[in-house]
Amino acid sequence: MSVVSKEKLVSKKRLMNSFKYAIEGMKTAYQEEQNLRLHTISAVGVILLGIVFKLSIIELSICLILIGLVLMAEFFNTALENMVDMITLEKNPYAKKAKDISAAGVLVFAIVSGIIGGLIYFHFPVSAIVVTSDLKEFSGVNVENANGTSICAERNAIASAVASGYKRGDFKEINIMVSSDKIGTPCFACRQVILEFFSKEAIVRCYSTTGEYKEYTVEELCPYPFGSDDLV
Repeated sequence: MSVVSKEKLVSKKRLMNSFKYAIEGMKTAYQEEQNLRLHTISAVGVILLGIVFKLSIIELSICLILIGLVLMAEFFNTALENMVDMITLEKNPYAKKAKDISAAGVLVFAIVSGIIGGLIYFHFPVSAIVVTSDLKEFSGVNVENANGTSICAERNAIASAVASGYKRGDFKEINIMVSSDKIGTPCFACRQVILEFFSKEAIVRCYSTTGEYKEYTVEELCPYPFGSDDLV
């Protein structure tokens, strides 16, 4: 075997070992660190929500970058903690300080990432128009808050009609438009409220910004309702 061939073989072996060591480190970190597992579960939830809300490629890419950086920060924090433990097994105020500061760095980065993610998800205007049986119309828009106590357009429109004296059985249909070229449907909280004010045969019409729409009955959107019969 020539010298060049031997060098290529050694280089390939080193590359394979580097992947092997990285995978072993990842397995160890996931086995020992609960926070890392929680971050990963949250990351999966964020990705699934991104697909459900039909985020753009750029928005989804930003979320993926932030997820990667948060996980990387958690890996570095775990490595630092293990290094500190290796240096000193005794209680040491400087060792504690190093661990606390490292953990604080991960926390700050996770909070900032959460805020950025919230700005991406909350920037999703929705409007709704409720039509009553006497053909009166009541409109509503979604109102998003930084602390998460938000209200959807559908519930705002229904609340406006209720404030004007309308009650269950007085509603004919609800029209909903999302700020996307993809058609969106009401969230489960809104579906429950719609179910409680509209008949099962009432129409729920969902529009995209292109004018395309899909029409459902309340029963189709709420096949397994929670109603008065479920109350004990």
